[in-house]
Amino acid sequence: MLKGCWHRYTNMVTHNVFTGHVSAVASWTYCFNGTGQGTQQVIWQDGKSCTNPVTAQFNPNGTLTIQDSIPCGQVPRTPRSLFLGRSVCTRLSATQASCPRIDLTGPYAGQSFPGMFRR
Repeated sequence: MLKGCWHRYTNMVTHNVFTGHVSAVASWTYCFNGTGQGTQQVIWQDGKSCTNPVTAQFNPNGTLTIQDSIPCGQVPRTPRSLFLGRSVCTRLSATQASCPRIDLTGPYAGQSFPGMFRR
């Protein structure tokens, strides 16, 4: 079920908390192996990108938790980056999931941002 890639298709913008600049995201992808190890890759419309390792595990209630291992773009630092985050996904169908992302660090720590994923 988990192996392969999922593509975020909603809430495809990021906000620079220092400048207020809004950047459109062209592609936001999570790819996993069969044991829950994977990567998150974000590519913005201007071609800048960040990639970071993530892990995923199924929860007893049937949801899936995706956890950033390091903040996307922070090591090495890139012109665009994301704060450390976690998503808890609820499967909607064989090809769709609702995966709100919660910032774990930064000025919006604890805030949830909606996101829909598809295969």
